Amino acid sequence: MISENVTQAKSRLSFLINAALHGEDVTICKDGVPAVRLVPVRPILGEDPCREIPELSISVGEEAMEPLGEETWGEWARP
Repeated sequence: MISENVTQAKSRLSFLINAALHGEDVTICKDGVPAVRLVPVRPILGEDPCREIPELSISVGEEAMEPLGEETWGEWARP
């Protein structure tokens, strides 16, 4: 795990990004308190790109699976 203060992170940002891209846990602190984590946008090599990310999981009701009515389609079709 890499943990750096903002001032240090500014000068080592390329290094920290590369570390995160290679699976390293990177945390940037503000005044000694962890503030943000760097995580890759694309999957890490060998990682399943379809994995479920619990923080991003949502659920929808059954009505979401029903076809849209003509009135609703009309709203979407308007320029």
